[in-house]
Amino acid sequence: MPKGYDYYLCRTKTQLPVMMPGERCPARYIPVRPLEELVWRDLCEVLAAPEMIAHAMQRARGGHWLPQ
Repeated sequence: MPKGYDYYLCRTKTQLPVMMPGERCPARYIPVRPLEELVWRDLCEVLAAPEMIAHAMQRARGGHWLPQ
């Protein structure tokens, strides 16, 4: 990892006892800046249209969030 850049990473990459011997977490390092920008942009969009939250909650109550 280049110095000066922050990354999110799977906890199992830093907690080796969690993994079985010979296993390795396949998750990639995720750069912090682009992910946080995406999350903030989406959050601002949702806060600007609170009906999106009401609609999502209604769908979740109806079981639409369950995997098929």
